Amino acid sequence: MEFVKTLRDVTISYADKAAAKAAEIRALDSDRNNYAQSTYMDKRRVLVKEQEDILIEGRHSILATVDTYKQQLKERYQAKGSAVTDDAKLFDGQIPLTPGDLEALVDKYTEADNMTMLRMIFDYTHKNDIHIDRAFYTEQTRAQTADALGETMCGALTSDMTAALVKKDDFFWSNMVADALKGE
Repeated sequence: MEFVKTLRDVTISYADKAAAKAAEIRALDSDRNNYAQSTYMDKRRVLVKEQEDILIEGRHSILATVDTYKQQLKERYQAKGSAVTDDAKLFDGQIPLTPGDLEALVDKYTEADNMTMLRMIFDYTHKNDIHIDRAFYTEQTRAQTADALGETMCGALTSDMTAALVKKDDFFWSNMVADALKGE
């Protein structure tokens, strides 16, 4: 999945456009003595409107990216009989499964992005009170986390500091993205 990268790219693109328009407004403001008051105000009004349009379009693009991801989640998390493998036979209780066995299965099906099998594995661990060192993020958890990240990115459009961190600081960015979205 490319959700996180796409969201970052969309945010950076619109933050750059908004910053460029803000620079135009500042340049006009610093040069306002060279204009008649009405001309200056007309030019400024146009630039401010263009900046508002960029911010609105950026917000819509960010939220559309999040919505597209959430639609993809619905498809990924839908139970599919064709995704059930022979490993499902292990959950019948004929052989006791160790946490190590289950972790290996989680790793296998995480790599294959097989949510049906992952759901079966975590249902098995829950029913049998087996604790493993792996996390399973539900569709709802990922969707809510994506919504929160999307709102933060919308805020970056109007915050120069946040936008700079999103653009240039990979450490900040990697810590900003919740575990539920890592690799998404």
